[in-house]
Amino acid sequence: EGKDIFEITDFDRYADGYTDLCEVGEDQAYVAYYSKDGMISVIHCTADGLGTKVASVAYNSYGGPNAAYLSFTDEKHGYLLYCSDPGAGMMTKVLWTTSDGEKNYTLVGDLTADIENYPSDIAFRDVDNGMILVTNHGAEAYAYLTKDAGKTWTSYEVDQYKNCNYINGVSIQPDEDGTSWNLTLEIVANAGSNTVTYHSDDDWKSWTIK
Repeated sequence: EGKDIFEITDFDRYADGYTDLCEVGEDQAYVAYYSKDGMISVIHCTADGLGTKVASVAYNSYGGPNAAYLSFTDEKHGYLLYCSDPGAGMMTKVLWTTSDGEKNYTLVGDLTADIENYPSDIAFRDVDNGMILVTNHGAEAYAYLTKDAGKTWTSYEVDQYKNCNYINGVSIQPDEDGTSWNLTLEIVANAGSNTVTYHSDDDWKSWTIK
């Protein structure tokens, strides 16, 4: 049975208590959430229950909050993706990075024009190579890749799907060994939807269905 190790008490109630957790190793994690002070707060948590707020990132100039996603490649290097409430179908997406795991988050850029649809997950396998998954909102893409630490992004296909209406990116997560990855997609067709998980052990060069 699980147990509470840390309680967050300053959620922004207007952001629906949204949180994202990124594990780093076996005994620590970073958590991002929207706090009452109008910031994206990042907490560093350890398995023994110690939690420390290490960063507060301003987002007010980009619109109201919808979601925030974290990805750390190690204890120091990480990325934070902000997604606004969509207005007239447009969702603002802004990416920051940290190299100290603490309070210093540097703006990488506004990805709104580069990333179509609505982000659903983010993962970086090292400081340069990352992926953003998205859910469908009119555009065909369901995944985007960067090879330059988030500065530029290109649409990416894991497999060829021809007899479907659209594809939603669901999640991308490393295996426990830290060297292989699992990527889950939702394939939506007239007959219904089907969830498929792919596995890669060659740095995302190829994927096989699990």
